[in-house]
Amino acid sequence: MIKFLCFASSTGERSNNRRSWLRQYLALFCYSPSSGFDARQWILRLAPLLLLVWLPAQAANYTFTNGSGTDVIPGACTGPSSGVYTCTPLSLKALDTITITGPTAITVSGDFTAVSPARINAAGNASDLLTITVTGITTLGATTVLKGDITGTNTTNGTITIGAGSTVVGHLETTTAGAIDIGAGSTITGDLITKSGAINVGDGSTTTGSISSSLAGAINIGNDSGVSGDLNTLSGAINVGNSSTVTGLIRSDLAGVITIGNNSVVGGGLTTKSGAINVGNSSTVGGLISSSLAGVITIGVFSNVGDLTTLSGAINVGGGSKVNGSIVSNLAGAITISSSSTSEATIVTGSARTDAGAITVEADVEVRGNVSTDDGAITVGTGAKVSQSTCTGNSGAITIGASAYVGGNVETATAGAITIGASAVVTGKATVRNAGALVIGAGATVGADPSGGLCLLDPPPPPPPPTTTTLKPMPGPTQSSPVYTL
Repeated sequence: MIKFLCFASSTGERSNNRRSWLRQYLALFCYSPSSGFDARQWILRLAPLLLLVWLPAQAANYTFTNGSGTDVIPGACTGPSSGVYTCTPLSLKALDTITITGPTAITVSGDFTAVSPARINAAGNASDLLTITVTGITTLGATTVLKGDITGTNTTNGTITIGAGSTVVGHLETTTAGAIDIGAGSTITGDLITKSGAINVGDGSTTTGSISSSLAGAINIGNDSGVSGDLNTLSGAINVGNSSTVTGLIRSDLAGVITIGNNSVVGGGLTTKSGAINVGNSSTVGGLISSSLAGVITIGVFSNVGDLTTLSGAINVGGGSKVNGSIVSNLAGAITISSSSTSEATIVTGSARTDAGAITVEADVEVRGNVSTDDGAITVGTGAKVSQSTCTGNSGAITIGASAYVGGNVETATAGAITIGASAVVTGKATVRNAGALVIGAGATVGADPSGGLCLLDPPPPPPPPTTTTLKPMPGPTQSSPVYTL
């Protein structure tokens, strides 16, 4: 093909003295002074061009010595001045490295970008603290290794993005506006902090540190992820994916909804002021679950949780779950404790209490304390077990299902009928003190002595103490570039 083009060029030249640009170009490769066409010479002439195309760009190895040695820094960087380097902006290509020889501060005026994979102080010691302050957007590619802190200070969009499979040893923070996005399969050893931006941690990631947003930022933890620390936001939602673990407390201080996925584990409690709290199926929560105003609490099936309390929201417990404590709605919230679909019974180790809402204890559920309400109906299902008393303090009917068991008294204090189903057992007395009928089914047993005493109203679990965020300065490279941690 090459020889044909050369022949065509030669023929065209003989027939027309004005050669086209193509003929001139081919002439560079097609002719040698001695023998005309020579393919070997053509290849030799073309080889340098091919090498330029095929060879990868050379990785750059930058060194920041902070005045203690010879710097090798990117062309867009200057300094150090008063212990701080300035880069306008800072861009790293694939396989570029940054090495520091001691505590170092870098201010990036603009964006900070690194193409996968970059190595930034990857071999640094704990004493070699690197702090990078970015006025623009930070984007680090997949499999990046960073040992140092990044603070985004942009007032409109200071987003920090860490690519999938990356490793970060240090704190990531946006001080005004900007989300923090952590790619899937990444490992973060440090805190993630925003003011109003969301914090998103990808699937299969591990974070050793606390995650917090001081205003309205949402916190989203992906599936199969782990957080060794607390999750806290002022009014944003908090979502923890399926099969994930959070060792600390999860708290939204105002109206944020908290959602825990299926098969997840939370070592601390879940608290919000007026947002709903949802715990998925087969999940475990080790501490108190509380909504201090009107938030609804929903526990999935086969879960294991601690005390449940809300001011006026409903509380729903899925079948086969275990509540290690009491269930309390302090005002008008209804309480529903559902039956299990298997032989694994639903168990409440404490009491169930509401002020003005109904309480439903479904079939075969076990409540090891009292079931009580001031104004609201109580229904104890077939085969269910209440270890202590069942009563309404002011008004509300009580229905005890067939073959159910109550280990204390059944009583309506002011107004409300009592119905005890067939073959049920009540070890204490069944008493309608004022208005309302008392109906005892066939084969039911009701004790003559008030062995359970008056219906005891257990006090609600105490609310969790308020949390405050205190910023503590860590030793930084200079007075002008402090580093903070929670």
